[in-house]
Amino acid sequence: MNGSHILNEHDFVGLENEYKSFTDRNNAPLTFLRPSTIQLLCTLLNPIKIIPNENGLLRDWRGLAELSGITSEKIIYFESKENPTSEFLKHWMKEEGKTRSINDLRAFLAVIDRYDACDDCSPMFENDIKFYWSLDETTRNKSSISYNDKTASVDHDVLTIGDTQSETPARYDAFILYAEEDSDFAMQIVEKMEDEYNLKICVKDRDLLGGSMFEHEIIGRIIEERCNRLLAIFSPHFLKSQANQFLVSYAQALAL
Repeated sequence: MNGSHILNEHDFVGLENEYKSFTDRNNAPLTFLRPSTIQLLCTLLNPIKIIPNENGLLRDWRGLAELSGITSEKIIYFESKENPTSEFLKHWMKEEGKTRSINDLRAFLAVIDRYDACDDCSPMFENDIKFYWSLDETTRNKSSISYNDKTASVDHDVLTIGDTQSETPARYDAFILYAEEDSDFAMQIVEKMEDEYNLKICVKDRDLLGGSMFEHEIIGRIIEERCNRLLAIFSPHFLKSQANQFLVSYAQALAL
């Protein structure tokens, strides 16, 4: 755990105020995070980030824990658990859930430079807030979403954005594989296939959840378990990538 950093509470109050400048209906207590949202946060924040950001904050759940003021002893305890993000969020909601808000969580994610997590979770945050405001005032003041450890545990089948929007794993007609230098051309192909032929294409930079330590393994799983075909865009840049060549060979072995 990084013991010190150059941030203090005044450094992120501005970010919190930026989110709180919305009307009340654009925010909700932290206790109204639903289990599916917590599950996605666990998927994104459990992978350990070794290199801290420029302010010395770790870019995983430990950075959030440090910002929340949790003691180092508690953090060490959470580290010993299979799902430390879940344990931390459960503790944070119990201690400060009625005074902290969903937009405070957004602000904290920004402070630790996890804008990818902000983006990936944003639709679910918005749904949680809408659910809160759909309740009558008496219910809002008395209730919170009950935290269910089993429901909030990491689901290793949650690999893509589509998985967070359905109770079953998302399936695709094809996974498109290309070199970064060919991304513009690749997206033209994706747009044509989706718009004109109504095909569902899985695109790494668009559809995969951020935060994975083993991206090539995730892609391999998606190709094997979720896709009917692999579409590879061969180019000089593509052929320089050993990872791309491996995935093409892997798909051929699967007879895709």
